[in-house]
This record gives sequence, C-alpha cells and structure tokens, in this order.
Amino acid sequence: MAMMACSSDTFDDFSDDDNKQEQGDDDDNDDDEQTGKKFNIVADVENSTWHQAAAIHLTVSRLLADSCYTGREMKLFSFYYGTEPDPSHFQICENYVRKTSPDNGEEFLALGLGEDSEYYGRVIMTVVDGEDKEEYCSNTVKIDIPAKPEVKRRKLEACDLGLSVLWATANIGAEAEEDAGDHFAWGEVVSKKKYDEEAYALRYLVEALTSDTISAKADFDAATAAAGDGWRLPTRSEVDELRKKCKWEGVALSGGRAALRLTGPNGGSIIMPCAGAKVGKATMHDDDLEDFNGRKLSGYYAVGTRTDIYSQGCPSFRFDMTSGGKEEGVYVSNDSELWWGLSVRAVKDRK
Repeated sequence: MAMMACSSDTFDDFSDDDNKQEQGDDDDNDDDEQTGKKFNIVADVENSTWHQAAAIHLTVSRLLADSCYTGREMKLFSFYYGTEPDPSHFQICENYVRKTSPDNGEEFLALGLGEDSEYYGRVIMTVVDGEDKEEYCSNTVKIDIPAKPEVKRRKLEACDLGLSVLWATANIGAEAEEDAGDHFAWGEVVSKKKYDEEAYALRYLVEALTSDTISAKADFDAATAAAGDGWRLPTRSEVDELRKKCKWEGVALSGGRAALRLTGPNGGSIIMPCAGAKVGKATMHDDDLEDFNGRKLSGYYAVGTRTDIYSQGCPSFRFDMTSGGKEEGVYVSNDSELWWGLSVRAVKDRK
C-alpha cells in the first residue's frame, strides 16, 4: 500500500506521554528495511452514536507492527476530521480516548465532533526510534452520526416513603403502577426490541465516560430524558436505603403477574413489578422462577452508578420471590451487564 503523505509539522504539538506504548527490546529483529513508509494504517469506523462520538478501529500492517514492537515507541497521536473529505480541511479532535492496544491495532473514541451528521477523518501515528521518527497516516474514513432519538415524555407521580428521596409510583413507560413499563440498557434513553452487545448504543462510548454515574444526565439517564422535572435514576446509596429501611412483601397482580411491595418508615408504599430483564429478545428471570402460582418472579431495576468507571457491569436493584409470595432475596447486584434491558424506577430530590 502507498503511504499517505504527512507533514512533520503536524506532530509538533502532540507529544502526550499518556498515549505512549513502550515495548520490550527484541534483538532478533534488526532488519527494518521494510518498515519505511510502504504501509498504511487502515482505519474503520466501528460504531457511531448520536452523542457526537465515533469509535475508530485501526489495523496496522502485520509487518509494520512486527517491526514497531522491537524497542521502538508507537504513539497514536490524534484524530483529524472535517465535514469535507479533503484532509487539508481537517481539524484536530481535542477530545478522544484510547481504548485498547491489540497486537496489530488500536481502538479509540473521538468525541464532540460537532453538530453535523456527516464527517470525514483520519488518524496520524508516529513510530519513534531514538531521535528518528517515521510518520504514518490512515486512510480517510466517513462517519455518519445517527440522529438523536426522540424520547416520549412521561408524567410521574411521587410517593414519600420517609426516605432521603421521593420515589415514583410507576416504572418509566408504564401506564399504571402495576404495569411492567419499558426496559433500558444502561445509559440508553430509548427502549428497543433487542438487547445485546452488538445493539448496545454505548458499546464504545461507555469507556469514555469519566464519571461513575449517569444519574440526572439527560443524554444518558432514561428517567431524566423521559420525565424531566428533577426525575432521575437512583444512585447505589439510594437503592441500598430502599432495601434496608423498607419492609418487603410479595403481592399478586392482575393478569397472572407478581410484584414486590415496599413500605417505608412513614407508612408510604410503592409496588415494583417483577418485569425481569431483557436479554436478546427474551425476558430473563432469575433462574426462571415460576413458583409463585406459576408467575415469573424476578425484578431487575436500573441504578445510575457503576461500581467504578472501569467496570463493564453495573449495579441493579434485584428481587426474587418463591411460593406463597415470600421474598427470597432483595439485594443490590453488581453483575448485571450494561447492555441488558432493565426496568427504570425514578427518584427525585426533596425540595
């Protein structure tokens, strides 16, 4: 492949050591005759989201990669983009996150591209050997940014349980308190028909979030996006409070369904239907329990905080019931996958 020309002036402002890869010495690879500028970096857009973000996957020539990993440094400097395909009109993307560094590639996320729906861009990389450096440019890729999804607005009623926050009386998407409502993957604000890793809109973007919470962030919080007016996903501490300070009991609902009733210290109560979790196109219940008069008996409710910013899972408020409506477990689990579809019960701060 022919190397795309890159000006060395392009690199003067980019020597960020955070993007440095140090590789061990290898005395068996002294012949670098074929590294030169014969090989391109090939860039592909793996996924784009309406959050004005594009995940870029770079595949480096195997021969180039082999020669780079022999006591040299390989730096992924940045992503240059524009609304026209001509690279001479590109500007640098100041906000990007490097994701991984496999043997023959890199992945990173370009953020905050702008307000347009179509972009073009390329990545620049340099290989440093002592005082010498060789510069490489990727091919130009086209990035189509999907339109921001429309969210149906909901009006929620609040219940005072005598806790630190007010709890909604029904799930997001429910017409009544006993309805299951909609399911949402962590950080998504619209429900969908299929929930898996490939369909997860934040499949790449979640690694760029610099906070462990999405609570009250309208672009990521399904409760805030749908209801506004101060409604948001509960935090980990708020669902812990709900679990520890409320009395629980299983109740039967019309239509052969079940729910958990939680009664607060002040006597106020809410019910939370056993709506399960959406995995793929199916509804999953814990161990597929069906012992409560043949009804499915698991609830999975979204929490707005992750265990930490590096976690690929998220906490959820979970409960299971068995025969006679006896609750077998009401707990906060850390092992829900980010892409699972969970029920959303909103909270709002006291005024």
